[in-house]
Amino acid sequence: MKSRVLTVGLLAAALLAAHAPAGAQAATRGLTLGFVDGVFTSSPAVRAPWLARTVDSGADIVRIQITWAAPDTPRRPTGFDARDPGDPAYDFTVADSAIVDATSRAARAGLVQRSTALG
Repeated sequence: MKSRVLTVGLLAAALLAAHAPAGAQAATRGLTLGFVDGVFTSSPAVRAPWLARTVDSGADIVRIQITWAAPDTPRRPTGFDARDPGDPAYDFTVADSAIVDATSRAARAGLVQRSTALG
C-alpha cells in the first residue's frame, strides 16, 4: 500500500512538473538551459521560428555570436577612428537586431565576440 501511494505521488509530481511554465521548470531543475547557433543572427524571418522553439523548450539563454572585422588589426579600414563610437566600422546592427529579438521573447542573450582579421 505504501509503495502504491509513493508511485501515485511520484506520477502526480511528474505530471505537474511537465505542465509547469518554462521559468518554473528552470527554477526547479537548477540548470540553465541555453542554445548557440548561427541562425540567431540570421534575418528576422529565419530566426523567429527558432527563437520561438528555443523559448518553448524552456531555454533560459540564447548565446549570440558577434563577428566583425577587428579595427585593431594591422590593416584598418581607410579613415577608421577607433576613438569614435560613431565610426561606420562599428556596425552592430545585425547583433542589435538579434539581441532585441531574443530578449523580447523572454530569453536572456549571452554575447560572444569573435573577431575576423581584415584582409
